[in-house]
Amino acid sequence: MRKIIILLIAVTFVLGCKKSEEKVDIPDCIGEMVKRYEKELKCTKQGSMETNLYRGTYKNQQVYFAHTICQNCNVVPPQHGYDCSGKKIDFSDYQEVSDIKEVYNSCTKKVTE
Repeated sequence: MRKIIILLIAVTFVLGCKKSEEKVDIPDCIGEMVKRYEKELKCTKQGSMETNLYRGTYKNQQVYFAHTICQNCNVVPPQHGYDCSGKKIDFSDYQEVSDIKEVYNSCTKKVTE
């Protein structure tokens, strides 16, 4: 009888545990940019060949752009980005983009800010 009670308690705990469904609040602008770059954001091999979404500052404007990270490739830097209103902003010189930060990782499918 004692074993049955312990077994029932154990089963209750196991069945009562649910995987936590974290609801992540994604800022509207980042969500829109993930949709905009949906076809470009891809992960071939995490850490060595992935295209992620980044945010930076270009001529005092916050811009979002996709950039490929590849250790063995000669990757051309992004030529343009978009602001939150959807306006395309061409980069005359990518070196002028500052404060670059990854905001969405295509391998983990998570917002990283």
